[in-house]
Amino acid sequence: MDVQPVLLIGCEAEGLVHINGRLAGETGPEQPLVAPVTPGTPIYLEFSPYGSLWLPMACRLRLEAGGEPGEDVYLMAWPSGVWEAELMPRRASGPEPSGRELPDYALEPDDARKGQGTLCVGPCRDGGRYAAALDGSGRLRFCARGDESYFTQTGEMRLFLRDTDTVGHARLMTFRMAGDGVELAECEPMWVPGAPHWPDSPEKTAMAAAEAAILGLWDEAEGYLLPERREDLRSVLRACGEYQCVAPLPVTPPDGRSAIALCRATGRHTGDARALRYHAVPGGGSQGPWRLDALEIADSLPPPQK
Repeated sequence: MDVQPVLLIGCEAEGLVHINGRLAGETGPEQPLVAPVTPGTPIYLEFSPYGSLWLPMACRLRLEAGGEPGEDVYLMAWPSGVWEAELMPRRASGPEPSGRELPDYALEPDDARKGQGTLCVGPCRDGGRYAAALDGSGRLRFCARGDESYFTQTGEMRLFLRDTDTVGHARLMTFRMAGDGVELAECEPMWVPGAPHWPDSPEKTAMAAAEAAILGLWDEAEGYLLPERREDLRSVLRACGEYQCVAPLPVTPPDGRSAIALCRATGRHTGDARALRYHAVPGGGSQGPWRLDALEIADSLPPPQK
């Protein structure tokens, strides 16, 4: 069955989208625009935000591997001929540059420690906090966002990060200066809000298993497998650990099989996903009522059909 390739266009701001000079519709944080596309041909996209908070933007996209879409777009290749473009227009106004290379989301730091370089923590523009390291010339060496960041009495920098995953993992990471950079001294796994929320459906069980593998929590990951299938499926879990996050597929696979997406970055502004097919059976235990008896990662993205 031929699959019509589509482009999902999302944005934090609401506004109108033109594709190749024609009005395609509107997009926003709650409802992405869905547009049919032809991979391999340039797509000229213009975004006109409502109101005066955001600036308009334009970009050229090519839906093919290996190309960077530009600074204002993140392009994701999903299985089954689905592409997703997250537009990142610039704000119409903001604080004056501080001369330090902190990301756009980072406001001025409210605490810092200096050595050969600088460690600093501060609030994020849209909530949460960051932890960052700059070298002696003020160049950014590291920056990560989390729920809380602070310095200990001994001068170590800490970042508490909720992983926003299925069962509620969190990490308390401790960083210390290393020359003019930073090194991770300790990463303590935790639960939010203090105990795990074990998965209660086959899909959540597959997502929890892959997420545990990505975090390197192998005992937990194997605990989601049917005991008599663990030896056969262990290599698939190890392969899941090579990805960066897990998500539901944006559209149902054409073959109708149960699957979720394993996602990874392929460039500064690009990423791709592979389908992780699964099957679960009732299995009861300490990690929820389902156990996985089949896992398979699709070898490659299905080629888009025109």
